Amino acid sequence: MRRELADQREHNRKLREQIESERETFRKSLDDAQAAFEEKQYSEWLKANGKFAERFFEDMVNKHLSVVTSCDYGGEIETSLYYDETVVTSSSDTVVNHHNGLEE
Repeated sequence: MRRELADQREHNRKLREQIESERETFRKSLDDAQAAFEEKQYSEWLKANGKFAERFFEDMVNKHLSVVTSCDYGGEIETSLYYDETVVTSSSDTVVNHHNGLEE
């Protein structure tokens, strides 16, 4: 009787392992099917809209802010804020250097 019970428990354990293995296989195949479906959707979208993608990136995505600072030997510093190639604002100021006689 104990032997039969132990055998039955072992059989149940193996069935649980098999069920878990089947679940994992199913999850993986489901993930693969979803990825394939998304890839198919993307290729259909690209086929329909591909000619506009490059224009979209040029018009919308590549825009960026930049700061350019320039200075000359006279101490004049100019800072400009650009949005792509367009100046948004610009400002300049003068830096004055003084010699500290105590450092000699």
